[in-house]
Amino acid sequence: MWKHIVLTGVAICSGLLVYAQSRKHFAVENTGEYKKIVINYSATSGTCYLSPSKKSDAFSVYGNKDIDEFNHSFDININGKICTINLKIEDKSSESISQSISNKMFKSGKNFSESIWKIFLNDDKVYDLNLKYGIGDAYIDLSSLAVENLFVNTGSADVSVGYLSGIGNQTRMDTFNVQVDLGSVQMHKLNLANANVIIAEVGFGDAFLDLSDRPKSTSYIDASVGAGNLEVLVPRSGTGIKVMINSTMLCGVKLSKSFHETESDVFVNEYYEEDAENQLIFNIEVSLGNILFKEKK
Repeated sequence: MWKHIVLTGVAICSGLLVYAQSRKHFAVENTGEYKKIVINYSATSGTCYLSPSKKSDAFSVYGNKDIDEFNHSFDININGKICTINLKIEDKSSESISQSISNKMFKSGKNFSESIWKIFLNDDKVYDLNLKYGIGDAYIDLSSLAVENLFVNTGSADVSVGYLSGIGNQTRMDTFNVQVDLGSVQMHKLNLANANVIIAEVGFGDAFLDLSDRPKSTSYIDASVGAGNLEVLVPRSGTGIKVMINSTMLCGVKLSKSFHETESDVFVNEYYEEDAENQLIFNIEVSLGNILFKEKK
C-alpha cells in the first residue's frame, strides 16, 4: 500500500519559470488506491496559495524556503478509499499572534510575504479541506475541483476564496465555512460552490460575499461580523432571497429597494416563495458596523 505514496523531501520544481524559486517539499502520488482525500493543513505564517493543477500528484506543496528553514510535521493515513493527509508548517521566525494583532491595529505596514506556500490539488479526486492559517494572507482558488467540505480558520490572516476561472465545484458541497478572528474575507462566485450551507464569521474586520449569479440549488448562508462591515452581492432578478438580520443599535443596515419587510428584521425580495427551489436564505448578524446588500448590475 505504502509503496504508492510518495513523500518528497526537497526537489527543484523544474520546467515552471513562474515558480523558479520554489521547491517541492511535500507530495502524495495520485493513484487509484483511494477516491477521496481529507487534507488537514496549517501554516503559522506567510502567504499561502491553493489552486487546481494538471500536475500528476494528488497533493503537492511548494515553498520558497529550504526545508531546514522551517519546522514541519507530515503524515498520511489510508483507510478504505479515504486518504488523510496531515501537514503542519511552522516558520521559525514567525511573528506571534499578539504582535500581529498589534501591527494590524496600528497599521504598521509589515507584510508576511517572506514565506510563500503553494498547494496544488488534482481535479480527479474528491476533497475535504481543513485549512488553518496563522498570520499573513491566503488565496484559495477552487475552480474545477471536487470539494465536499471546506473549513478555513485563521487567527490573523486576510482570506480570498472563490472560483477564479468560472469553473464550479464538480460535486455537491455540504459546508463552505470560513472563520477569521482578525482580518478580512473575500468570497467570490459562491454560487459555483454548489453548497448546502455557507458560513462566514469575522471577529474584527470586513467580509464580502459574492452570490451575484443564480444558484443551481438552495443555499443557506450564515454570516456574522463582530466589529466591521459586511457586504453581500446578490442577483438582480430571478432568484428568491430571504434575509433575516440580527443586529444592534450600533449596526447600520441597507438593503436594495427590491426587498420588503415581512416581519421584524425579516426581508424578502419579489421572487421569494416559501419552500421554492434555488433560493438564497440568509441569517445575518453584525454587532458593530454596517450590513449592505447590493444587486448585481
